[in-house]
Amino acid sequence: YLKTLPPDNEVAASVAVPEKMAVVKRSYDEVCEAAEIRRLRLYETVTYHTLMGEANEIEAWVTEQEKMVTQNNLGTDLPFIQHQLTALDEFERELTAMEPLLSRLNERAGDIIEKGHTKEVDIQSAVDNLNRRYNNLERLGKRRKSHLMDRHKLLTFCNSVDLCLEWIDEKKKPLLAAETDGDIEMVRAMQRKHVGVVRELYTIKEKVADIYKQGEEIIREQPSSELQLTEKLQELSERWSEVEEANEVHTEWLGKCNELAEFNNNLNDMNNQIKILLTEIESSVNELGEDVGSTEALLATHRELREAVEGEREEVDQAIEIGRRLIEEENCDTEEMEEEISAVLGKVEQLESAWSEREEALTSQLELRACDLDEHGIQDRVDTVVAKMEQMTVTDCEQLEQMLTLEQEKIEQLQAVKGKILSSQTDVKKVLMLTSLKSPHTC
Repeated sequence: YLKTLPPDNEVAASVAVPEKMAVVKRSYDEVCEAAEIRRLRLYETVTYHTLMGEANEIEAWVTEQEKMVTQNNLGTDLPFIQHQLTALDEFERELTAMEPLLSRLNERAGDIIEKGHTKEVDIQSAVDNLNRRYNNLERLGKRRKSHLMDRHKLLTFCNSVDLCLEWIDEKKKPLLAAETDGDIEMVRAMQRKHVGVVRELYTIKEKVADIYKQGEEIIREQPSSELQLTEKLQELSERWSEVEEANEVHTEWLGKCNELAEFNNNLNDMNNQIKILLTEIESSVNELGEDVGSTEALLATHRELREAVEGEREEVDQAIEIGRRLIEEENCDTEEMEEEISAVLGKVEQLESAWSEREEALTSQLELRACDLDEHGIQDRVDTVVAKMEQMTVTDCEQLEQMLTLEQEKIEQLQAVKGKILSSQTDVKKVLMLTSLKSPHTC
């Protein structure tokens, strides 16, 4: 409002107005300047607190992540390590997502500092500290992951060794089995099974070689684990040497079992063949032939068996030689083997004896039938001469008597031969029944 001045002060008022206006303007300018300063300071404060708020958020995240990446526990089992590696993968994704936020924060801080913020020192210090901690966090994360990966590789290797050891022990069990009793088929089945085990052992051998290479590589990468890995590899080497030795012993043992089983199988075959031949000879013991022709046929058939008998004798001799060697090598029960050898030897001797007796009986029967034939011839001649005696002269009778005397001597000689033959036969009564002779006529 306008204040009315007294008339006395009109001249003075006219002089004071411009001055007052100047004072007012200066005051107004000072107020505007102060307001601008206040605005700038408030803006700086808001900018500062906003910036520091974002920095604090990033720093809080860094602090939280530092707890994970700075822990020293690497774990003793693969599930824990795998969990930690999964957490680190998530951490790396968050770290990658945080990087553009940190870059924008650095840009804004640079702009603020460039404009001359009153707390540029604090801002610069906070940003530098955040960058340092962020970079350090990234380095710690990489180191933590590297350590976990090394630990994971080490434990995976140790697990591979343990699994290989279990595999070796599993395949070692059948190599330690010793089924001493078994026929040839069982032994061959064992050999087929052993062939499969040997193939698996070849696979294990390749696995062991691969594990050794991995172990040497890990030792180069992780010298601190050399002692642990050396012990593991030493254990693996010892177990593998044991299974190789067991395989050699088992292979040799199977060879002996196969040899013994083949021996027993051949022995059974020989016993059966001897039994067949002996049965064939004994079944025809009563067949001696009723004449020279039938006896010769029986003798020829019987002599055809000689080759088979001699073959059995050769096989028995070879079997006895093998049996003696098995006894020397302690590859069988000595007492049982001696009994088997004695048994088969007795059987083949029985076969040879039966064949020889049959041969002798048939030969005697052939000689006997030949004597019968000669005797019948003499008897026929005598009968023919006797029938003509009525027409003979005295001189003819004298000659006939001389001839009959000679024929009688021949008959007596034949009777003597037949007696010897009959006495040499096993069953004299049976032979006599088959070889009854006619009494000679007398003049």
